[in-house]
Amino acid sequence: HREALEIRRRLAEENPAAYEPYVATSCNNLADLLNNTNRYEEAEALYREALETYRRLAEGNPAAYEPDVAMSCYNLAILLKNTNRRKASKKLFREALAISERYPHLSEQAERFRQVLKDYF
Repeated sequence: HREALEIRRRLAEENPAAYEPYVATSCNNLADLLNNTNRYEEAEALYREALETYRRLAEGNPAAYEPDVAMSCYNLAILLKNTNRRKASKKLFREALAISERYPHLSEQAERFRQVLKDYF
């Protein structure tokens, strides 16, 4: 995962429009691995980088990237919940839910986010 991220970062330097989404995806993938191995600080930094990238991309093309913003919010919210930062976690869960509710094809995801909010907050 680290090697893929580094390759994609280099490609994004030359062609950001083509490769920034792949950098964000690689950040999420590596963060998932780090999160699952209790390396929370490293995982959080990568989740935040992915979220920041997707937010920026969504400004220019919301329909294409807001679903990624929602999933990145969810990923970071789970990490924050698991590291006892409930207030920040809840805010991100709510954002993920609000975005998911805007897109009919994300209705199952929205329902999952609703359930998480109900169960944990």
